[in-house]
Amino acid sequence: MWKGWVPMGDAGELLATMLQDHPDAWVAAINRDGLYVPMPASVPVGAHRRLAGRWILDHIAVGQRAPLSAAWRTALDSGYSVHQVELASGADATFHLFMVQPTHGADIVLVIADDTVDLSVSPDVPDLLNTPRFTRVLRDQSGRTIEIDAAAPEVMGWSAELLLSRTPPLERVHPEDQHQVIEGWMATVSAPGSSSRTRLRLLRGDGTYRWFEMTNFNQLDDPDRPGVVTELLDISEEMAAHEAVRAREQLLHRLAETLPLGVLQLDPDRSIVYKNDYLADIIGEDDARTMAEQFAGTVEEDLPLLERAFSTALVDGDDDDVVVRVTPDGANTERLVRVITKTLLAENGDVTGVIACISDVTETERMGRELERRATFDALTGCLNRPTVLARLDAALAADGVGCAAIFLDLDGFKSVNDRAGHAVGDEVLRSAARVLYDTTRDGDAVGRLGGDEFLVVATDLNSSAEAMELAIRIADAMRAHPTVLGSHVPMQASIGVAWAAARSVTAHDLVERADAAMYTSKREATGSPHLWQAGGRSTLSA
Repeated sequence: MWKGWVPMGDAGELLATMLQDHPDAWVAAINRDGLYVPMPASVPVGAHRRLAGRWILDHIAVGQRAPLSAAWRTALDSGYSVHQVELASGADATFHLFMVQPTHGADIVLVIADDTVDLSVSPDVPDLLNTPRFTRVLRDQSGRTIEIDAAAPEVMGWSAELLLSRTPPLERVHPEDQHQVIEGWMATVSAPGSSSRTRLRLLRGDGTYRWFEMTNFNQLDDPDRPGVVTELLDISEEMAAHEAVRAREQLLHRLAETLPLGVLQLDPDRSIVYKNDYLADIIGEDDARTMAEQFAGTVEEDLPLLERAFSTALVDGDDDDVVVRVTPDGANTERLVRVITKTLLAENGDVTGVIACISDVTETERMGRELERRATFDALTGCLNRPTVLARLDAALAADGVGCAAIFLDLDGFKSVNDRAGHAVGDEVLRSAARVLYDTTRDGDAVGRLGGDEFLVVATDLNSSAEAMELAIRIADAMRAHPTVLGSHVPMQASIGVAWAAARSVTAHDLVERADAAMYTSKREATGSPHLWQAGGRSTLSA
């Protein structure tokens, strides 16, 4: 693509080269007013496609018309210009404008080299010269309006007489916009052939202000029609839309700053687009510019979790939710941080980035673990509580395996310990019994307190009742070997009942009842020796 200034004499050669290189290009001959005219026979147009419609502005989006006007003036002054524009259809196209009047008699030949664009039908776009949104006026060097078109009174909201009066136009410019208008005007009139563009608010005859895009073209050295051509496009609707977007962005920004969590937006390259101030309070790294820098304090073992969350959003387009450990800069302790990622998508479904909400869940997780502990363990002994240990037994019996046992223990003489030595000693007896059970049982066995002085051991992966009895005997011996409680000699003995069953052969409720029945047999013996339940309700004393 050629860019920049091209001498007038070379524009015709450049046009011929482009037409030869792009046989499928769209072409049109255009006069100085932008209207399509017959293509001169001398222009080497072969099977090139011709633009339909009345004039060039029919084909482009309204917001692109002012920039195209500048490119148009560049072509008239310099011989050639190129401009990327958005078409009225929403597609993009590259306009090549050639000033070939000296060689071909046409002011401008337009070549659109994009062969994928369909311009065979003139779009149903209003003619801006004949609508109350666009007007063109001519002003002298002092800024006084000396010529107007037919649309000017309706577009600008003043009568033709007032527009052509000597009233300084600056009085109709909003006070906040006057400075930039003066700067643009002075820069334009000081350099023949130059142009300037600005957005401003103009006062109408009804007392309201409307937004305009104003483009000035210095033609003061034109011998036939000297002056400054001023094109005015009413962009009030566009500016209102911009203001609505700005107000919405401000609202979202204020919301993000007031939320009690961190907000982070990344582009597809993982560069930070936006983050609120609270984010640094949670994970530090206030000066971070990328995701990696922002989460530099993440514990190394949790980095794969964090990577998964952002990759899921940016690569797969799916949301994710992870909890990672972070050590903020300058902090001595770890924090648990929850990261929720939400994918941002364009209208066509392409991923444009990700937004993440980051919250400090350290205290929440701690409280959750505490609640879970309280719901799972007995507060006094640290054993599993009754519902939990029974659930473990139920799961063990339902799982694949050889068999499991329920070992039921009831401490002998516990009530007399409480009555004689007090509840503090009684509590220590219960804690000592729990320690013995934990020290004696195997890894994988569950130790629970059913209530009062009753305990239940769930022993899994036992091949026979004999193995269950071996474990129960070790427990009984260990109980008798730990008689010291709080400096007092308090004998510790338990009546123990054992029930064994093959996997999937009995319910947890039935197995506990069998162990309980065997425990009562042991209690009647009062020797602290385990008894094994057998079919028929009988129990067998250990050897």
